Amino acid sequence: MHPESQRVLRIQHLSADPASLKQAVEDLRHMLLSVIHDVAVLREVVQKNGLMNDELYKSLRSRSMVADYGGPGPHPWHGHSYYRHTLDEDAFLTDVLGFTEAERAAFREEAETRCTMT
Repeated sequence: MHPESQRVLRIQHLSADPASLKQAVEDLRHMLLSVIHDVAVLREVVQKNGLMNDELYKSLRSRSMVADYGGPGPHPWHGHSYYRHTLDEDAFLTDVLGFTEAERAAFREEAETRCTMT
């Protein structure tokens, strides 16, 4: 089994003992650094293909950061850049992707089928 697969399995089956928590933090650190590398590569690809320039990035990034300070309305944190990443799976499907109940049921059925295959 590849180390990457072991990382995912350890995070999914986390126990509360200190050694396990320390390993989970190290696994998450590794995964985050890998994602950071991917984002850097994707940003370069987008720039080289003329889809984004420094001024556009500056404008969009600034807007996203300002939105993290909240805003008017009953639930201002919904506008935070990290909000979608804090949602559990069902809330993400509904709130971010706009899944209907039927789509969520189909998703759960497919996920359950895949779980029985492993």
